Amino acid sequence: MQITSKRKRDQKAQKLSKSTKKTCIRNSIDTPTKRAVLHVLDASIRKRTIPHPINTLNKMFISRKTLLMSIIKKMRHKLISEPKGKPIILYAQSAAIERALEAALILSYQIPLNIQVETGTIEVVDDVLPYDLDKMITSQVRLNSTVKVIISFANLSLFCIKKQHSL
Repeated sequence: MQITSKRKRDQKAQKLSKSTKKTCIRNSIDTPTKRAVLHVLDASIRKRTIPHPINTLNKMFISRKTLLMSIIKKMRHKLISEPKGKPIILYAQSAAIERALEAALILSYQIPLNIQVETGTIEVVDDVLPYDLDKMITSQVRLNSTVKVIISFANLSLFCIKKQHSL
C-alpha cells in the first residue's frame, strides 16, 4: 500500500474532473449570439441612436443600465401624482425589455394595477464605416424588438384613497 500526500490526491481528482468536463454537451442557449452582422470584413459598425418621441409626463424610456428601484420609485410617484389616474407608459427595447416587465410586475405586487403589454419590432439603421477612406460609408438595417407597457390603477377609488394618504 502506497501512501500519497493530499496534494497528489487533489491533483488526481482535478485530472479526472477535467476529463469529464470535456464530455459535456453544450446547449444552444449557452452559445453567444452575434449582435450586429458585418457583410464587409474591412469595416466597422457604428450604431445610430434610436429616435424617441417628445418626453411627456406619463412616458418613461428604459435602458438596460437604468436601475430597477429608480424605475419603480418614479412609476409610483407618477401614478400617485397624475390627475384622474392617467396611465404610465413604459418603453423598452431589446436588452431592457426584461427590466421594464420586471418593474411593472414588482409594482403590481405593491399596488393593484392594470397592466397591458404590447410587443413590436422596429428597424434600426447602422452605419458601416470602412477602414479604407476611399470607400463609401454605407448603412444596413436590422430589426430590434420593443415592448410598450401601459400601467394604470385597477380601481379609481383606490387612486383617490392613495392620493389622500400622500397629502
